Amino acid sequence: MSTALGEVARSPFARVLLIGGLVLLLQVPSCMIGQLARERQQSRDEATAEIARTWGAGQHLAGPFLAVPYRIRGVNKKGEKIDLETGTVVILPERLEVRSQATVETLRRGLFEVPVYRARLSVSGRFRAPQNEIGSLVPREALLWNEAQLVLRLSDVHAIDRVAPLRWAGAAHEFQGGGGLLCENGLHAPLPAVTAGVPAEFSIELAIRGSEGLYFSPAARETQATLESNWPHPKFGGSWLPERREVGGEGFTAAWAVTSIARGLPSVWKKGTVSEETLNATRFGAEFLYPVDPYRMSERTLKYDLLFVGLTFVAVWLSELLARRPVHPVQYLMLGAALCLFYLLELSLAEHLGFATAYVIAATAVTLQVSLYARSALHGVRPALVLMAAVAGLYALLYLLLREEDYALLVGSGSLFVVLSLVMFLTRRVQWTRSGEALAGQVPS
Repeated sequence: MSTALGEVARSPFARVLLIGGLVLLLQVPSCMIGQLARERQQSRDEATAEIARTWGAGQHLAGPFLAVPYRIRGVNKKGEKIDLETGTVVILPERLEVRSQATVETLRRGLFEVPVYRARLSVSGRFRAPQNEIGSLVPREALLWNEAQLVLRLSDVHAIDRVAPLRWAGAAHEFQGGGGLLCENGLHAPLPAVTAGVPAEFSIELAIRGSEGLYFSPAARETQATLESNWPHPKFGGSWLPERREVGGEGFTAAWAVTSIARGLPSVWKKGTVSEETLNATRFGAEFLYPVDPYRMSERTLKYDLLFVGLTFVAVWLSELLARRPVHPVQYLMLGAALCLFYLLELSLAEHLGFATAYVIAATAVTLQVSLYARSALHGVRPALVLMAAVAGLYALLYLLLREEDYALLVGSGSLFVVLSLVMFLTRRVQWTRSGEALAGQVPS
């Protein structure tokens, strides 16, 4: 009976089941490495948040808005005048032009580098209060024009380096901290000399700091914005992509043009009727991020671990059949441990050298390690060279899958079809119920 069990254990089918079990077992260290990658990413995010607290967070510039308080008066039963309703009317500019220039540098916290920027902003345009639209909201005589304010919303006020006085209709007005009548975060300037229905040109100059990204909101009937930077890897986002863009090795320039029809906001509204979430949903701009996130790429690499280890073990199994040299399960585990070590090497090197360089170094080291060990396991140079070529090809394929995300499914499915066809061809004469020793002479060379 023991002899029969031994024959079954040495059969190709039993070997395939054993190899499959080893592949599943090796998912345990891969999961541990994946957890380590997530912990390192969390540490990086904490370093980024710390820099954002001290230097400046991602900036979102919205406005400027003309905020005009109103008071609707009435008479009670005693004949006394009372306030029936009070609030603020928000008026958007008729025309808005934002010109910005962001200079990006990097700050380091331990191992982690975070891109940050200094930006100079020039905001100009024209206000002309639409009398008919205002009259449909509140009586015109209820508006307190002498208490009007120009409000500029900014997500991180503490990162303002400098702000010049507001130029309104040729006169200068000093900005004050806070969003005045509209919000908490921002700047406001009192405008006691505003006249209803009279158009006024304005201009604002300020310098701010920030990290992650710089965004704007289309706060006018016609909004035009330009952004220039020395950062060569922008990620444009928000509700609108740039109308024009030029990206090169020395930086980028981008321009947006948004009309009031596209922005989905009214030209006039009462405070509280348009939520902050609605306003934030209209933003557009760019993020200053590294083109390749090593932790995200490591996570994506680990997603292919089961397939990668499985295909490598298939290559070893075919080599042992063709070389007529059985490989011990412990030797499979050694080879699998080397494959798992690749992910740890790639992650640790990527923190210092970048993903592409780290991938090449780790893949080269593990390929050499596996091929040298396979020379002893398979008792020959030729099968070791074949395995080295197979592993190197798998690493090249994996890198292609990682970089060409749009074609990953096509490349992956096509590659699997080719591999399966090759395995079927090489094993077409295998009798799966017989022992490995009896089959050695029946496997095509």
